[in-house]
Amino acid sequence: MKKYLQVLLPVYNEEKSIPKVLKEVFHEISKTTPFEFILTEDGSTDGTKELLRQLKGVYPILLITSVKRKGYAKAIIDGMKKVNCEYVLCLDSDGQYYPKDFIKLWKLRKQNDIVIGWRIKRADVLQRRLLSGGFKFLYRLIFSVKIHDPSCPLILIKRETLMIIVKELGVLKEGFWWEFVARANKRFIITEVKIRHRKRTDGETRVYSLDKLPYIAFSHILGLYKIYKQLKYLDKFHTKSSN
Repeated sequence: MKKYLQVLLPVYNEEKSIPKVLKEVFHEISKTTPFEFILTEDGSTDGTKELLRQLKGVYPILLITSVKRKGYAKAIIDGMKKVNCEYVLCLDSDGQYYPKDFIKLWKLRKQNDIVIGWRIKRADVLQRRLLSGGFKFLYRLIFSVKIHDPSCPLILIKRETLMIIVKELGVLKEGFWWEFVARANKRFIITEVKIRHRKRTDGETRVYSLDKLPYIAFSHILGLYKIYKQLKYLDKFHTKSSN
């Protein structure tokens, strides 16, 4: 049976949560369409690698593993480059998203290049929500993006759209989806869908700990400036090409 969808999850030290997450995702999405997982494992130091190899015998999985940690953005990009179906659904592997919400995105796929979730009530820790809120204010000033939740990692993308954008990505190491939406917003139709959000299946965030926030905020601001300059250059290039 032909697969129209691949489901991409970056995985880092999720030994306790990943079996439940994959089971729930497979149970819900397989009701709608045949699909394959793309699991891009990012140098885990627990038993995640071995567990994923075992789960390949249970679910349809394309597994990418890494000896060393590459970081969230690079893990996602490496997975995106392996997409060979019409659509890819991206989501994090921490269990914060309800797979039943997939159908809301799937129903809008033909009219839109990208369908992204909008977390009405975020279940993240306070420091992450504060950082995200302040960053969004600056982000909108720079890029004029009207999307309410541009950092939401539950997102359905047409492959032809993805292949254009993926070559440009990689400036924001942690804020990957902020960059993705800023670049996509220039050229493609993006629609938002309201979704639910819940606490992590296991433990706390691996990235947004309190001691890392100053560095993350500083690197995000520098990254925004770099992306802005790149997009301005592309605008000038396309203007000259069309004249």
